[in-house]
Amino acid sequence: MSGEYPKRLYKALMHSSTVISAWKDGKLCGLVRVLDDSEMLAYVHYVLVNPKYQGLGIAGILLNWLKRSIRIICILRVCLKTRAM
Repeated sequence: MSGEYPKRLYKALMHSSTVISAWKDGKLCGLVRVLDDSEMLAYVHYVLVNPKYQGLGIAGILLNWLKRSIRIICILRVCLKTRAM
């Protein structure tokens, strides 16, 4: 859904506290967007993977990077809401 509005997505990402992305050959493969209060709570707002790269474990790799980052800044709770596609 977000990919249908690239300008709005770009603006949202620029105002996010954390964005972790995966790239191949200069093309965006996936990203994780996080909103947090910088102390105790982080909310994973997006986990997006380009359909061409789905099924390759990119989302899991991005979430693992995120978990390592969150440990560094001592966030106590991470919320991830999922929905069926």
